[in-house]
Amino acid sequence: MKRTTLIILSLLLFLEPIQPTPSHKFNSIFSFGDSCTDTGNANVLAKKRSWFSYTDNLPYGMTFFRRPSNRFCDGRLIVDFLAEEFGLPYLKPYLGKNESFRQGANFAVVGATALDDTFFKQHNITTSKSPSRKSLSSQLQWFEELKPSLCQTPKECRDYFGRSLFILGQIQGNDYFIMPSSLSVERMMSYSSAIIQTIARTIKELIDQGAKTVVVAGNIPIGCLPKYLIINGKSKGHSSYDPSTGCIEKYNRLSRHHNSLLLEAIKKLRIKYRDAKIIYAEFTNLLSTL
Repeated sequence: MKRTTLIILSLLLFLEPIQPTPSHKFNSIFSFGDSCTDTGNANVLAKKRSWFSYTDNLPYGMTFFRRPSNRFCDGRLIVDFLAEEFGLPYLKPYLGKNESFRQGANFAVVGATALDDTFFKQHNITTSKSPSRKSLSSQLQWFEELKPSLCQTPKECRDYFGRSLFILGQIQGNDYFIMPSSLSVERMMSYSSAIIQTIARTIKELIDQGAKTVVVAGNIPIGCLPKYLIINGKSKGHSSYDPSTGCIEKYNRLSRHHNSLLLEAIKKLRIKYRDAKIIYAEFTNLLSTL
């Protein structure tokens, strides 16, 4: 079995049960996030602006779709498996337009961040360049643009979105990833609260719109990313590694710090919105041990 398949299956096991019941079947899925959930928005942006599109070429899509699938993956993404589980079509990218989104839409874009670029500028953080990067606020704006085609009155929207599954994918990792590698982990941690507040506001806004089930992905083990393995591992020697995982421990500590704050925010939201189900998907401990 391939490593990617193990990751997908393990993650699905880590999710709290969201199996539909006769009284609550999801009629649609709405997904926000980055390359982990993007099903084509980045590809649309690339074509509009005459950029090179990786996902128009193999090996992207080769193991399942047998053709380039507009996904940053050789096969299916987690959102594809969830759509299959609930008997729904694969999510169409919102920027594809001229599509029916009655059964859901995907607003995720590769490289997306939770925070807007203005935040990084205000804090004098020079980020890596990415003209296609879209923040969570941009994706929420797209959701608002789409909403009138799905429902008209507040009650109609609450009923419609109450039967939908909302996925807030692994987006916040990019907020740290685009920061200069010269920044200390302690300084990166000082921005975690702002990132979490943005995610919490998004969850609140979706629930206020009528969402009853929201899956929120935690952060990935940042210290296992090639960028930090190369910059910190090879330049500082093996002492930078966690011997049990082979990853850079200080950056995985950042991920755990972030996730602890995210869990606290989710717990507070669960108390405030007792009629909604807010599901936390754990990544850091899971992926760092595979």
